[in-house]
Amino acid sequence: MSLFKKVFPELVHEAESLLIRRIAYDLDGNPEYIGQANPGALDTDEAWFVRRIAYEGGNPVSILFAEGSTKFNKRWDLRGSYDYR
Repeated sequence: MSLFKKVFPELVHEAESLLIRRIAYDLDGNPEYIGQANPGALDTDEAWFVRRIAYEGGNPVSILFAEGSTKFNKRWDLRGSYDYR
């Protein structure tokens, strides 16, 4: 945890709440991909932080990051083509 997040958790929460979010569902209706970006970002902009939820037996077991990155540099429309780790 960063020092800033430790000292000012309310500011981090406020900043996160200002992001737009997208959720894509699998064929069973489970949320599979979660994306966050700054307001105004297009699905084709390299401005997204994308994660995938992995399931085992219908239960979520992990949340993985597109290309292992926590940066806002992915495209939402390409979420299915990334390697998640």
